[in-house]
Amino acid sequence: MSSDYDHIFRENFGKIFLPFIQRRFGFQIAKAESLPDKLHKTLKREVDFAQKITPQEGEEFILHIEFQTSNHPKMIYRMQLYHAMLAEKYQLPVVQAVLYVGARKSTMRSQLRPEEIMSGFQLIDLPMIDFEVLLASEIPEEVILAILSNHGREAPKQVARRILQRLRSLESDRNELSRLAEQLITLSRIRKLEYIFTEELKAMPFTIDIEKDALYQKGNEKGFERGQQKNQREVARKMLRLKQYPIEEIVSLSGLTEAEVMRLAEQLED
Repeated sequence: MSSDYDHIFRENFGKIFLPFIQRRFGFQIAKAESLPDKLHKTLKREVDFAQKITPQEGEEFILHIEFQTSNHPKMIYRMQLYHAMLAEKYQLPVVQAVLYVGARKSTMRSQLRPEEIMSGFQLIDLPMIDFEVLLASEIPEEVILAILSNHGREAPKQVARRILQRLRSLESDRNELSRLAEQLITLSRIRKLEYIFTEELKAMPFTIDIEKDALYQKGNEKGFERGQQKNQREVARKMLRLKQYPIEEIVSLSGLTEAEVMRLAEQLED
């Protein structure tokens, strides 16, 4: 809605519209707490009106109101998006309404069709998928997912060796093998198996420059060897972005001091 009208509705909502909403929805408000308009900084989404409502009876919920002076053909989808964002942010039930004040009769849909309603999603749980199933695939990009599957009792070194051997049997182009190997390294970090893949790759003719990857340097029993000074910060940044390593481990592997790592962490959060 135009900001020319928006501030009027905002100023008067508590005195005029909250009683109207109570009658409309059939509840009595014991407490109403205003919430920030901005929902998402990156998506630049703002709501017209949102409050956390504590009714005299029942559980707390979020009351969300949008003001419209014209018929918006996709208003139903905008409200659906706001509903999802409010529910995620506040972890409370969301009650919504659109207050339409246009001159023409409203033509906006206020209900989602059955096929538009999200009732859940299919969960593909890779750690529960059998390693052998993915390894047997004829698609190299599916084979590399085997690193994230259920390896059973198979030793990590054997897992790495079999995946690499399978990729070689499916792909003869060295550039493609290098690309797949790089992807495999990245995925192996999720399972903290990058050092094992490093050693196995060195024993196989994969065209990949290991030294260019700061996290893919040769390790010792405690982890990676300290890299050159120019690479230390990049090592720490990558490990911080993964959000899987404690600060003390990042300090040990990057060679930076704890204070330096903490400063980098603060910079990444900005």
